[in-house]
Amino acid sequence: MSPLRSLHREVSIGKSPLGSLRWEVSVGKSPLGSLQWEVSIGKSPLGSLRWEVSVGKSPLGSLHWEASVGMSPLG
Repeated sequence: MSPLRSLHREVSIGKSPLGSLRWEVSVGKSPLGSLQWEVSIGKSPLGSLRWEVSVGKSPLGSLHWEASVGMSPLG
């Protein structure tokens, strides 16, 4: 089944990407919700935020945050 709603947005200044936002909502066997936000300056990722909500065999809620400078994770 195709997603009921899908959103993908990228934010950038010039040729340097600053962030990426993805939001997906599906019905059926797919997750009902998924939110992913990534922040980066150039090719160095600064952080990543992930939120997932699903119904069925998957957990109802999940929040995941990662922060890093370059390739060294901070927490």
